[in-house]
Amino acid sequence: MSARVVVPRAGAGPAGVAPGAGLVATTGGMPAGRALVDHDADRGTWADRTARAARRQRLDEATPLRVLAPVEDLVEVGTLDEAAGRITLTVPAAHPALVAWLGAPPAAAELLTTGACLVNRRTIARLIGD
Repeated sequence: MSARVVVPRAGAGPAGVAPGAGLVATTGGMPAGRALVDHDADRGTWADRTARAARRQRLDEATPLRVLAPVEDLVEVGTLDEAAGRITLTVPAAHPALVAWLGAPPAAAELLTTGACLVNRRTIARLIGD
């Protein structure tokens, strides 16, 4: 499964979402010009926070950590591969919206989840050349 990773456009974005939170968005089934955004600002790397938000969105869990936002207020910056536990950026790490949201360009470690099972999966994949 993969999820669309977004950050707020400078000076915009969903109200009540903590800076640096992991955000994923979908426009499927939403009114025109709107995106359903799940977010998580709890502990861990940016990828950890994004993975938790993506899981809630994929399972359609009822949560207060979900908002409806104008599409024009969001910048798509990458995709989260949930199985691999990795965010792949589709914009440069120094993209102004990404840097503004995270406070600095994301380090490589911020793009990886730290959950034990995901770390083990990455290790096994590296060992077998997958």
